[in-house]
Amino acid sequence: MIKAATSGEYPLPAWAIAAIIGAIIYVVSPIDAVPDFIPVAGWLDDGAVVTAAIGALGTVIASYLDYKKEKEKNQ
Repeated sequence: MIKAATSGEYPLPAWAIAAIIGAIIYVVSPIDAVPDFIPVAGWLDDGAVVTAAIGALGTVIASYLDYKKEKEKNQ
């Protein structure tokens, strides 16, 4: 989906791009709600952010999968 969006093949809403980028930055950033050096808890908050981002993107992901199926069917 990201590859199709960056190539211009499939347009993503601005909020979806912001959610993806925000989740990535949160996971790789050493500064977050629970620091990663705290075993388990540090990773759980990162997982929660990724889960929330995927949940928020559910309709966008479903729409992209429908688009991809139609595209493959028409080829």
